[in-house]
Amino acid sequence: MSKPTTTLSVHPNPFSNSTTVSYKVNTPSNVRIELLNTLGQTIEVLREDYTDIGTYQLPLNVSTLSSGMYSVRMRSDSMNELVPVWVVK
Repeated sequence: MSKPTTTLSVHPNPFSNSTTVSYKVNTPSNVRIELLNTLGQTIEVLREDYTDIGTYQLPLNVSTLSSGMYSVRMRSDSMNELVPVWVVK
């Protein structure tokens, strides 16, 4: 079995206005990170580019969104990972 090429986390979670998306890339690949609503529709693309091996962090500001559950999805050449996040106002 092959080792996952990425790891995704969001802290703090739940949060009210902003949080940090952390992710690790173990194999250089095209990476897309997006915020989704409960229907799986993209609200915002946080990053979309070729990413080298390393650990990265992205700020996520949701001050304009209402309370509820959302998801942060990270897709790469070999992985699709989803983390539920809760916005509490």
